[in-house]
Amino acid sequence: MDYLPGVTIKKIEDRAHPAYGQNGLFASMEFAIGDVLGEYTGKIVPGHCGGNYVTRLWSTGQDSDYFRPGVDAEVMGNELRMINDYRGVPGANGPNCKFSRTTLRGYRAALIVATRLVMPCDGWMSNVLY
Repeated sequence: MDYLPGVTIKKIEDRAHPAYGQNGLFASMEFAIGDVLGEYTGKIVPGHCGGNYVTRLWSTGQDSDYFRPGVDAEVMGNELRMINDYRGVPGANGPNCKFSRTTLRGYRAALIVATRLVMPCDGWMSNVLY
């Protein structure tokens, strides 16, 4: 069951896709540039923790990760953890969303924001190395 409006999780069945056989996040409605998909959620982890589903809550320099807590969505989180990297995806012309760090209700948070027009059935892709 999906909880965030406008997105759905689907198994990637394209054999040419780098994440073939895994889950991906897809739009179920149209999104315009600047639309917020939602907050990236998970377990808060110390800055020195890494992983495939970790994003930092501050974007103040690449060498300061030890001091920047993050959100790890590997074992808990919402649908946004299913966003894949755009590299190697057939037909992808770069990312269509990005992580945007902000403050919500007095706490640091990472939002996912559309960076271009996204149509229903389009896969959500970011630059996961950023």
